[in-house]
Amino acid sequence: MTMRHNLPSMRAFAIGQKVKFKTWVKSPRSDDPVFVVLAHLPPVEGATQYRLGCETEKFERVAREDALAEAPDQA
Repeated sequence: MTMRHNLPSMRAFAIGQKVKFKTWVKSPRSDDPVFVVLAHLPPVEGATQYRLGCETEKFERVAREDALAEAPDQA
């Protein structure tokens, strides 16, 4: 009999953390939106996913972890 342990998966971003899409981080513009992680979603085909929200958009987005980067602090 195989024992299975339900361990929490390691995630790069916490709920409430600010993120940007990597493509926008590489060529930043001052008007690029910053997203907030709203929820951790179940993995799809092994890819960790997040539900994101943004103050400037009326809809939410779903993004894979490998498409996101931590948003730089803006002072």
